Amino acid sequence: MKKKKTSLGCLFWLALILLVIIVVLINVPSITEVARKTGIDNYINQIFNPERSPAAFPAITIKPLLPDSTPIVAIEPENTPVPAMETEREPEPTKEITATPAPENKVVEQTNKLKLRNSRVYFVQVDANGGIAIVNVRRPVHFEDAPLKNTMEVLLDGPNTDESNKGIRSLIPKETKLRNIYVKGDTAYLDFNENFRFNSLGKEGMDAQLKQIVYSTLEFQNIAQVQILINGEKVKYLGPEGINIDKPLSRNSFIN
Repeated sequence: MKKKKTSLGCLFWLALILLVIIVVLINVPSITEVARKTGIDNYINQIFNPERSPAAFPAITIKPLLPDSTPIVAIEPENTPVPAMETEREPEPTKEITATPAPENKVVEQTNKLKLRNSRVYFVQVDANGGIAIVNVRRPVHFEDAPLKNTMEVLLDGPNTDESNKGIRSLIPKETKLRNIYVKGDTAYLDFNENFRFNSLGKEGMDAQLKQIVYSTLEFQNIAQVQILINGEKVKYLGPEGINIDKPLSRNSFIN
C-alpha cells in the first residue's frame, strides 16, 4: 500500500513539472520581452558568462549640478546698423507754364517692386488780383507698372505743405476720384466720378482744372491728347458753363 502511494506522488510531481514546462514554453516570448525591458537578461548573462567584459554594460554617470555661483552669460544680439531713411526730395521752384512741352521724366530709381519717377504735376497760383497762373512742381511718384495712374493720384491729392505755403493751390474739385485710366494709341482716357463736373469758381476754375489734368498727362511722351470721361461715359459739356469735353484735349485746346 505504501509503495502505491509513493508511485502516485511521483506521478503528481512529474505531471506538475511537465505543466510548468509547458506554461513556460508557451510564454517564452513574453518572458523574454519582460527580461529584456527590465535588464534582467543582462545580469543573468553576466552570472553565467563571467568572462564577458564589464564594458558591455555601460555605466551610468550622474553629472553634478552647477554651483549657485556659476554666472549666467546673456548673449546680446549684434548691433546691426539700421539704414537711414531717405528724406523726401525738395521740389524745384515752381515755374509758370509755357507752351513748350516739358521733357519726359524718366525712371530714376528702382527699389524692390516699386520704381520711382520724378514726375511733373500742375497746380495753380492765384495772385492778389484774383488772376490764375498755371505752375508745375516736381514730385517723386512711386509705382509698380502704371506711372501715369500714380501720377494722377498724386495730382488729385493736391499740393503738399511746402507748396501750399508758397501759395500753390489745386482747382480740381474736392472728392474727385479717378475711376479708371487707360491708353489707346496716343490718347489717354481718364475716367472721373461725378464730382469732377462741378467747380465752384465757374468757367475760369473749370478751365484751370482741365489744364491741370491735361498738362500733367501730356508729360508722358507717348501721349498726345486726353479724353475726359465721367462715370465711364463721354459727356458734351463740363458744368453749366458749357466747356466742351466730348473730344480729346491737347495743349492747343486751350489756346484762344
